[in-house]
Amino acid sequence: MEELKQQKNYGDEYDNGNGSLMRIMPLLFFIKGKPIKEQFEIVWEVSALTHRHIRAAMCCLVYLKLAEKLLAGKDKKLAYSETREDILTFWNDIEFPNNERQHFEKVIQRNITETNINDLKSGGYVMEVLESSIWFFLNKESYEDTILSIINIGHDTDTSAAIVGGLAGIYYGQKGIPEYWIASIAKMEDIIELGIKLNEKYSS
Repeated sequence: MEELKQQKNYGDEYDNGNGSLMRIMPLLFFIKGKPIKEQFEIVWEVSALTHRHIRAAMCCLVYLKLAEKLLAGKDKKLAYSETREDILTFWNDIEFPNNERQHFEKVIQRNITETNINDLKSGGYVMEVLESSIWFFLNKESYEDTILSIINIGHDTDTSAAIVGGLAGIYYGQKGIPEYWIASIAKMEDIIELGIKLNEKYSS
């Protein structure tokens, strides 16, 4: 465990890919309800397995904080507004440096929905996919439209779809996913069983 904690201290600009954000959603069940500072420490340790920079970890925290509020049943626009407030307060508490805050300008300091769709990207950089995922989640009104819309901007489409799909999946539920999409998934019964076990272990 001590070696894992040390990993986050060696991140650099090249540790800001989208991989840890893509796989972070299941951690929500473990950290939900905990104080945000504790959440971030856990998130950074898990992100640091592959992406050690604080920016990648902070993207994961923003994503999971929004997901936590959606899981509590809040409207998506309210959940996003509260997430921004929580993150800004947390930054002040930990004295998050301004040179890092500037990277989150579109998604935290400002409302991401004010960003023009033509300015969105979804490549391998974690900030790009965080911005585009939240933008499409907030601006589209169904699971299917959310997923297809982010895919249509190109770049790292499978990862982008997985990330925004985590938010849309919580918000719209399984009933919101087209049945023919579910029918084409390999080992679907195994996936459902794993989801049930995860829920049983961490449901409050």
